[in-house]
Amino acid sequence: MHRAIEAIHQARKQHLEIKEVYRPVCRDISQNVEANRVSIWFFSEARDSIQCQCFFDSDTDTFLHGQILTAEDHPAYFQTILTEQFIVAPDARNHPATRAFTESYFMPNGIVSLLDYIIHRKFQPVGIICCENAHSHRNWTQEDQRYLLQVATLLSFGMAT
Repeated sequence: MHRAIEAIHQARKQHLEIKEVYRPVCRDISQNVEANRVSIWFFSEARDSIQCQCFFDSDTDTFLHGQILTAEDHPAYFQTILTEQFIVAPDARNHPATRAFTESYFMPNGIVSLLDYIIHRKFQPVGIICCENAHSHRNWTQEDQRYLLQVATLLSFGMAT
């Protein structure tokens, strides 16, 4: 069993706050889908912004949090993630939903590929798991996508406790 999934199960058994598993979950996702950067974001109540709860950079082995992105600044991204439930962008700089991030974020950070999956709670979108690959294109596999779906589902169950 993957460590992220195991950490979520343990948090539920021990009645821990779900946010206590974000770091091991991000680290495990990074290893399992071979992403340089993994982050967990949550929507505002109006779903017009997202705030980063945990960001892991495997290249520097560092964690951050707090960044906020708005729908006003990134309308194509918000529209796509809320309607499609995921974004698979091997060429994130040219993908219609993510190209707005190219100048401000992708190029300065070397990001080339992106895989995002929505987190639901009670059938409503509440958050996003974001995987980024730097320095080279990454063709995300069906296995990568299934794994993110599984983690997103377990995170949503964890939030329900």
